[in-house]
Amino acid sequence: MRNKLGLLLGLFFAASFSANAVVINIQSLDIASNFSELDLKTYWDTSATSATPEDEYTGLNALPGLYFKGRQNNNTLYKLVATFDYTEKGPFDFFAGLDAGKGAEIFVVGSKVFDDSSDIWWKLNWNNSDVIKISFEFFGGVNTMELYWAEGRNSGGNSFKITQDVSAPGALVMMMLGLGGLLARRKIKA
Repeated sequence: MRNKLGLLLGLFFAASFSANAVVINIQSLDIASNFSELDLKTYWDTSATSATPEDEYTGLNALPGLYFKGRQNNNTLYKLVATFDYTEKGPFDFFAGLDAGKGAEIFVVGSKVFDDSSDIWWKLNWNNSDVIKISFEFFGGVNTMELYWAEGRNSGGNSFKITQDVSAPGALVMMMLGLGGLLARRKIKA
């Protein structure tokens, strides 16, 4: 009985949890000290031949708490591309703590969802009002998020994190399975 219950629960968990992956690439592009471009993505797209790869992160745990220092004494435009491969759709919250003296833009699956050309500085504090938060929903399959930000002086550090909301029905199913497992175990001991 115990083996059958374990096998049944194992099959359920294998079938109900989807395989998810994320790859994050960060690149940089030198800009002039008098850079005043309001459309960061278009500027990047027309100048990307001189882009420099900075970092690449891979895996499910790559983005939560990712910290990227940037360069010292720079005039730099940065591009972060996060490619998510999810088998099921789901809601996400993305947070960016940036030192972006010349603004930032965020695109989710090609659509602009954030655009601010002011001086953004989170002061290394997740409670700061300059921390960017966007909520969005990815659909099953490959989805991308692009973040562009520009800094004219020294990069004071940038950090990114993402959270995936767990649906109420999914959480309820997990709780019911846990309770069912406890009851079944209790009957086996008796």
